[in-house]
Amino acid sequence: MALLVGLLCLLGLTILSLGVGEVIDVNITSYFDLFDGSPVLLEFYAPWCPNCARFEKTYEHVSQQLQSSDKSFKIGRVDTSANPALASLFRIDYIPMFYLYRDQKLYKLKDSLSASAILDFCKSGYLNDSPIPMASSPFGPIGHLKSIVLRIGLYLYNTVEFFTDSFGIATWQAIT
Repeated sequence: MALLVGLLCLLGLTILSLGVGEVIDVNITSYFDLFDGSPVLLEFYAPWCPNCARFEKTYEHVSQQLQSSDKSFKIGRVDTSANPALASLFRIDYIPMFYLYRDQKLYKLKDSLSASAILDFCKSGYLNDSPIPMASSPFGPIGHLKSIVLRIGLYLYNTVEFFTDSFGIATWQAIT
């Protein structure tokens, strides 16, 4: 009996530890649910980018540190080659690029790619920086219009996928 209790406790600790440091793969579908008021650190990367590949372990370390100090902190990453619409929405000029969403404002990380610089920026360094102006922010009026277009496109894509899967018709027939 004690062995069973010990195994259950170990399993519970393992499951609890999986949530700390979790990096969410963000795509066009999950993007709309990511920003709910919680602080979010978002990395834009590409799998073919050597700098992004070298930084991957550091980003996982950053996510563990941020989520251990604040459980509500969300850490995400967007593959720009698979999600060009999101990269366009955030005006990604180079990769890896990082954005911090905190206190209903969006900040662009401009410092080096060191874990300490990112952690400092996310914890308090963003206070010394100006947020992205609302007019050019993905959360501003133009950004909202772009998001609406993205949502309509996603809805149309899902509708076509529904018809092709449900009725077994070709994609070109579902579109027309």
